[in-house]
Amino acid sequence: MAHLSNFIMKKQNEVTIKEALKDLIDVYRLEEKLDDVKVLEAYKNTLGPMINKHTLSLKMSKGKLFIKLDSAPLKQELSMSRSKLIKALNRELGKEVVHEIVIT
Repeated sequence: MAHLSNFIMKKQNEVTIKEALKDLIDVYRLEEKLDDVKVLEAYKNTLGPMINKHTLSLKMSKGKLFIKLDSAPLKQELSMSRSKLIKALNRELGKEVVHEIVIT
């Protein structure tokens, strides 16, 4: 009988790895930082290799995505498509993370 009560107690104290990681992320307030990393990956996936080749740097901070490009025509094209790009990135992420894009 003692063996059964130990088993039941262990079951009540167990958490899944998913739950443990979520708790860890919440305790250390890491969700925004993880979202920032996901945005950078979504940018690479959404825009593809040609634009990635001309992207000198990417930085995400407080809902703003900063993009530095080496091509003036590409800067112009992306500047005119900012709202579409924001929607595409947020759609890939599954939530509203990017609110503004700054292109230099």
